[in-house]
Amino acid sequence: MYNPDADEPSESATRLIEASHAADGMLWSSPMYQGTISGAFKNALDTMEFAVRALRAWAVPYVVPVAAAASVFDRGGQIQDQAVERQLQMLGSEVVRVAERFRTHRDPDHQAECARAAERAATAA
Repeated sequence: MYNPDADEPSESATRLIEASHAADGMLWSSPMYQGTISGAFKNALDTMEFAVRALRAWAVPYVVPVAAAASVFDRGGQIQDQAVERQLQMLGSEVVRVAERFRTHRDPDHQAECARAAERAATAA
């Protein structure tokens, strides 16, 4: 559990932070509970506060809410809704595009990439 009074992250939080730091990009997902993200997901985000500045984290300005996941995915986890599938492909391609761009450029223009991603997301909707 996240402890805002701790001066240092726990061992498990340190593993999360180190794994995140090593990643070129990440996709995070959470079920919705009472209209918001799960407590465990919120704890992970709170834990990441220890590393966000060091990671120079940036969120792709595109979110794909999946209401009633049971009707979107079959029992084997295969997607059944082509509209949601297109949205998830767009999200994944943006994360890969931006992660590649940031990884290969020493000083990427984060604001320009944000603007490009927002424009791409707006035209995909």
